[in-house]
Amino acid sequence: MTDKKSSLPSFKKPLLQFHELSSDLSELSLKRYKRSQTERSRIYNTINLWVRKSSSKLITRATWGLTPKVKKDIFLKVIDRIISYGHEVWYQDKVKLNLKVLQLQRIGLLNVTKCYSSVSTEALQVLAGIPPLDIKLKNDISSSTATRSSALKELSFSRTRSRS
Repeated sequence: MTDKKSSLPSFKKPLLQFHELSSDLSELSLKRYKRSQTERSRIYNTINLWVRKSSSKLITRATWGLTPKVKKDIFLKVIDRIISYGHEVWYQDKVKLNLKVLQLQRIGLLNVTKCYSSVSTEALQVLAGIPPLDIKLKNDISSSTATRSSALKELSFSRTRSRS
């Protein structure tokens, strides 16, 4: 009769130490995390590129036979409002932000005017007859601030009258 104990392999030390296993797992999870970060950034960049280049072209596609006036109206009523949505909250008169706003406006202006991409943004604004978006945002903010301050003065004046 063979002894069952002798038929089993005997291990004097474990195959993996716990600290080796945990370091291997942490390296593996770090690699997975980095890979998922790069995949996320790649997906984000792809979506961003599609939105910037394709979405405005879908609106002003040449095969639709839209007149330049209609294209301009679509730009002013749709794309311009999408770009400037919530500008009272996020817009500050900073050079870097103004350049970014003008870059976003440029994409739509290129599709409205059907010019070459080498044409300057200022020339596109003149050709389309659309004012620069940063100046428009500044004017909207200053007018809304003036309206709010006058409304607050009227409100405070009416409260002081009712108390007397």
